[in-house]
Amino acid sequence: MRVKALFTGYDLVAGNVYEVIEEYDSVYELKCETGIYCRNKDFFKVIEYVLVSQGIEIFRTDDKEKAQRIMDEANKEYYEYLEGCSLAFKTSVDNEVFMYEE
Repeated sequence: MRVKALFTGYDLVAGNVYEVIEEYDSVYELKCETGIYCRNKDFFKVIEYVLVSQGIEIFRTDDKEKAQRIMDEANKEYYEYLEGCSLAFKTSVDNEVFMYEE
């Protein structure tokens, strides 16, 4: 999971993104520029990965690999569908899936 610091202080820089090593009840263990620390979860915003098709949100997670895998599988099916439409001279519908980071 990745988190974005909301302020500067306690070895954090506002806007910087940090990789979480371990998540506990009220803190994240993460690597900062000066070492590995536990910091309060309230100091961060969790980065989420949003999958969108035709402008509609279809999936949301904080696991980038999972979002990437789902997007790749959906787009593989979509590209096969496009190829079938092209070979049959049929009109296709745009169902491509895109991933955004929030």
